[in-house]
Amino acid sequence: MIRFPGPWRFATLSVFALLCGCATGPKALAPLTTISAKECAAAPDLSTAAPLIFDGKKEGSVAFEIGDTAPCLKNSAGAALYKVFALPPTDVPYILDVTSVAAGRTLFAPHVMLLASDGSLRRDYAGQAAEFRSTGLSVIVRSHVGEAYLVVASDPAMVGKTTDRILEATQVTTGSTGYATYQIHTGSEATNTYVFAHNGEVSVTLTPLPPTK
Repeated sequence: MIRFPGPWRFATLSVFALLCGCATGPKALAPLTTISAKECAAAPDLSTAAPLIFDGKKEGSVAFEIGDTAPCLKNSAGAALYKVFALPPTDVPYILDVTSVAAGRTLFAPHVMLLASDGSLRRDYAGQAAEFRSTGLSVIVRSHVGEAYLVVASDPAMVGKTTDRILEATQVTTGSTGYATYQIHTGSEATNTYVFAHNGEVSVTLTPLPPTK
């Protein structure tokens, strides 16, 4: 059995304690792949739109969970859960980032719609329009004049499918024998399987574009 000197053991345990104290990610959710019987509208209810706060100078962000209590939409693709936001009335151009964050094995299947003030569809992003960034699935677009509402809905065409993601991590552990300091570099690789679902954790971020020169 290998025995480390006292100072080394203390340093190693200290690092372990620090690692254990790190903030955890989103809570794990069971994937919702079917929507229970409920009345589904043909169009989103814009009267329920939550305002997105954005002052045109700094980033504004909101995180939320979509679950089985969310309102329902239904079209030719099937039923979907959704949440609607009112876009900020601003002349400052910004980047709109809608990201589905892995919650355990559950990954919200995003369908992003941008509507005019009368509810007509201006832009529509789903399927391969969403790209993986780390453990998130994102739709990132630039703001357009004339768009008043953002609808974040689940994508029935993706729900129930699975995807595998390889996650790599590196770690540096520092210790001391009392005479010298050491660093141990370790790495790990894991394959996570996610289920696209009607529910999940989502964030919406608005970031102002830098002024043109």
